[in-house]
Amino acid sequence: MKQHRAWFSPFSAFWRGLALEDGDRRFAMADLTRDPPIGDEVLEAVNDAMVALHQHYHGRKPATARTQMLGDDMLACVLGDMYTDVEKTMIELQRELVVQDTRSAFEHATERRFIRAVERTTGRRVIRFMSMHHVGPDLEILLFLIQSDQKVCSEWYLG
Repeated sequence: MKQHRAWFSPFSAFWRGLALEDGDRRFAMADLTRDPPIGDEVLEAVNDAMVALHQHYHGRKPATARTQMLGDDMLACVLGDMYTDVEKTMIELQRELVVQDTRSAFEHATERRFIRAVERTTGRRVIRFMSMHHVGPDLEILLFLIQSDQKVCSEWYLG
């Protein structure tokens, strides 16, 4: 079984206690009984889904993949060594921006497919999807902000 570490993030349950009430910030304990945590089996299933989507659309699996929760409502998937041979050649020819622009445009156009895979697997609605790419080391980071029963957190950093 893959190891999934919990990271402290500003999106964790602690920050849910910081609700806006009458314009003031007040501390209240977060009620952690509403949303069951997303377990290792679900994280592994999301990881497998992201790898399968990558293989389907790019013709190869990434060499590494790891998915974990960042707090209670941020899911992160990190894919390593994921560029195709054509993309690697473009990068060698100093066309890194073309590769990143193409990947970003493609993920923007197909984001609903990534979102649906996470929603089906976790049983929660995805509020936002973001992705980033990096060369040297070759990494792709997929971030999913997922709905929580506790609306305070989503309101805190979305609105």
